[in-house]
Amino acid sequence: MPIDDGGNGQLTVNSPVCVDQERKVPARPAPDLGEHTEAVLGELGFDAAGLEQLRTAGAIPASRRPGADSS
Repeated sequence: MPIDDGGNGQLTVNSPVCVDQERKVPARPAPDLGEHTEAVLGELGFDAAGLEQLRTAGAIPASRRPGADSS
């Protein structure tokens, strides 16, 4: 679900941990709700057909891959 934040994005929390001689990872926008659903399910063993079945059943939203049909 998109968040109306004026286009600035939600930033992640800055880590309080400092490791000597290591640079901190810069703050970046937090992922959108469901942004990584397909990647996580793929790592759990779901193939393209399995993901399509979940989409058809309404269990997961339409693909968020760039260029994917979002109808």
